[in-house]
Amino acid sequence: MKIASTLTVMLLTLVLVAPSNGQAGSSASDELQKLERQWAAAAVKGDTKLIESMWADDYELTNPVGQVAPKSLIIEKLKDGSFKVESFEYPTMKVRTYGDTAVVTGRLTIKGTWEGNDVGGEYAFTDTFVKQGGKWKEVASQVTRVEN
Repeated sequence: MKIASTLTVMLLTLVLVAPSNGQAGSSASDELQKLERQWAAAAVKGDTKLIESMWADDYELTNPVGQVAPKSLIIEKLKDGSFKVESFEYPTMKVRTYGDTAVVTGRLTIKGTWEGNDVGGEYAFTDTFVKQGGKWKEVASQVTRVEN
């Protein structure tokens, strides 16, 4: 009887914390994919107000060489023009939700410069979101350049 109870608890736990595969969480998946695309469009336009509203105050980006950039630095670079984005596309994107937390992974293709250096190319990314006050906020990102 103890084994059956333990197995039942384990199965219930797996069901409750398992990531959404597009059925029950499809609205969250759609919403998060839309947010990703809004961020990309805002970056191209240099719309820092929209980006600031999408990111949590303690948002951080880990870049391809392992440096961690806080929200304030990225916003500053967009505002002063030292981070310029010409185009930003997502060829693939996968969303997994875990209650009020979500992880978005995939590939992105960017054309742009950072402090005059070409940062264009294809990247694999992982973005982490948390639902705060009923709204999804991005809290962390990590990008890795995909070498051909």
